[in-house]
Amino acid sequence: MSVYVGIDVHRKRSQVAVVTEDGTVQLNKNVVNGSEPMLRLIGDLFNVLNADTALVRNNNILSPGFNALAQNLSPRIFRVGVVVGF
Repeated sequence: MSVYVGIDVHRKRSQVAVVTEDGTVQLNKNVVNGSEPMLRLIGDLFNVLNADTALVRNNNILSPGFNALAQNLSPRIFRVGVVVGF
């Protein structure tokens, strides 16, 4: 059985509904949002040591480029995100 969740977000209140696949409403609730706005910064750093990790190599033994590096892990990646709540 599948269940679907919907959230309708507004400034002061949010409406949360849970409905089954046949349309039966399991939950329909009005939730008060927090009074203070919230801003959160998120950051991720990948491949810090830049190890040049091999992801794909040519494994065709009849190829002149046998065991050649076809794809490696990208060098350092820094990803930034912002979460806003109200």
